[in-house]
Amino acid sequence: MVSLYSTFPYFRLKNGLLVETSLIGKALSFGLREYGFEPCVSNKMHFINPYAYTYNQYRLNVAQKKIYFDMLVTKRILPILSLFYKLNIIRRFYFLKPHTDVGRKVRVFPFYSRLQSYSANVKLHFRKVRPVSIRLQALNLLTKRSGVSSLVLNTSSGLMTHHEAMKLGIGGVLVYTLN
Repeated sequence: MVSLYSTFPYFRLKNGLLVETSLIGKALSFGLREYGFEPCVSNKMHFINPYAYTYNQYRLNVAQKKIYFDMLVTKRILPILSLFYKLNIIRRFYFLKPHTDVGRKVRVFPFYSRLQSYSANVKLHFRKVRPVSIRLQALNLLTKRSGVSSLVLNTSSGLMTHHEAMKLGIGGVLVYTLN
């Protein structure tokens, strides 16, 4: 007998109805391209790649025009949220009271404006295999060419924009670009 989980691995049966249990299930029911998902999406993504997990959570919930959304947070995700707050991608975030064994939940409020439809154009560039490393000289050239856009780098001093990295005189691994 074929089990339901082998046939539909991202759905479960609840009150006789199939219900999606992960971000992949939501993407399958609404379409991957609609939400701009990166190829690897899962509820356990924050342990594997916190950059892709945060990016996908943000994109999914902004596409659904949610005023706020909840997500799991670990030590590696907290600096990403702090940087998104500093770059006005999200308005605010705060920890929710119940603490789970997996991680703490945080409520995130994306930045919206009633006057204009604003969604920061965030593009994920981080990859585990052969990451894109940028030296200080390349940062100087990119700053002159890029204009308004910002680069988010993972440096030895932590996660920061390319302007901060140039002030410190260091390069790093490219994580996001923001337009």
